Amino acid sequence: ASSFGFLFYRSGVFDGCGAGGRVDINHVMQMVGYGTDPTGGNYWLVRNMWTVRWGESGYIRMRRSARPACYEDRTPLHGTGCPGGDKVQTVCGTCGILFDA
Repeated sequence: ASSFGFLFYRSGVFDGCGAGGRVDINHVMQMVGYGTDPTGGNYWLVRNMWTVRWGESGYIRMRRSARPACYEDRTPLHGTGCPGGDKVQTVCGTCGILFDA
C-alpha cells in the first residue's frame, strides 16, 4: 500500500490516495476483513504494523469499491520492484491495497 496518504489517519472510511493518478507502493499491510459503514460506505478492514495508537487501534478502514480505481506506481523499487524490473506498475484499489506483489 502507499503509506503517504494515510500517515495521519485517525478514523472513518479512508479514501485519500491516488492524487494525479499515481501511488507509491512502499508499505506492507494485512487485509483482514470488510464491512459497510452507515456513513462511509463499503470498506476493507486493514491491519497496519504501526503502533495500536495509530488509526482505529492499529487498523484502517479503506474504501472498497465494486469497480476499484487503478493507478500508476512509477517508483516500484520503493516497495515491490526488483532492479532491472518494471519501471511502472499498475496498482488498484484505495492506496493500491489490491496490489499483490
